Amino acid sequence: MAWLQSQESEGEKPPYEDLASSATTLPGVTAGRNQSDRAADSAKQGTENAVTAVRRERLAGQSSNVRASTFDDLLNTYDSLERSRLEHFNRQYDDVITFGSQEEFDWLASNGYPLPAEILGAAAMSLAELREIAEGGDEKAEFLYFDRLNQELARARDRHTGAGLDPATVGESREYMEAFVAADTYRRRIADNASPFTGYALARFYEETLQNPYAAVAALYLSGSRGDHVANTAADQLLRRYRIGREARDALASYTLVLRDRDHGYYQAAPRPGGSQ
Repeated sequence: MAWLQSQESEGEKPPYEDLASSATTLPGVTAGRNQSDRAADSAKQGTENAVTAVRRERLAGQSSNVRASTFDDLLNTYDSLERSRLEHFNRQYDDVITFGSQEEFDWLASNGYPLPAEILGAAAMSLAELREIAEGGDEKAEFLYFDRLNQELARARDRHTGAGLDPATVGESREYMEAFVAADTYRRRIADNASPFTGYALARFYEETLQNPYAAVAALYLSGSRGDHVANTAADQLLRRYRIGREARDALASYTLVLRDRDHGYYQAAPRPGGSQ
């Protein structure tokens, strides 16, 4: 995944577009812009492009050079705050980034899963900075931006109920609906992603936001059908939690396979190392 800025320059703010410069200019006024103005605009655009390019490169090298025998060993290389963030992310996605060998870590890396260094890099960015990278087509940034939007949705729900309001009326909250529209837009984008992680990302949105455990189970089965046995275990846990019966389970599994086979761009990863296949 491509990122920007070194850890040392993390506190620096990227330049933002001057909204006034993009306003519509009336006929006859453009003559006031001289060559030096245009040169300054060109230099400014070049700086903005450079900032975006550096952000895209941040942590890419760190992520690709990780050498740790297990997830716990890797956690021990981080400070307490970073460790806590990684553990929280892992819990939110059914222990998806827990690995028991270098081989399993390499499998996660080669199949488009967000890696620990990338997760921490995204956490250090503002929502706007992360969105900028996601809008550029970086697929891992899309996952991590979608994750942040889910966090925004959860906070909006908590504030709504914390104010003593009926949880069923959260859709009347402007804050919540703005986050929901953004998240639903990215749900559609990541649904086309071939990574097995796609199912985990969709499952969280379906369960927490849409409150549809059936869709969440189907999404996890999609990840399982793409080679990730951990997703099948997570789906079984959801089935038990919501007391979904065998017939519904079999129907969801079959439906997932129909959708998979209908996708002409279907991607089948090699089975994830570790555990039962």
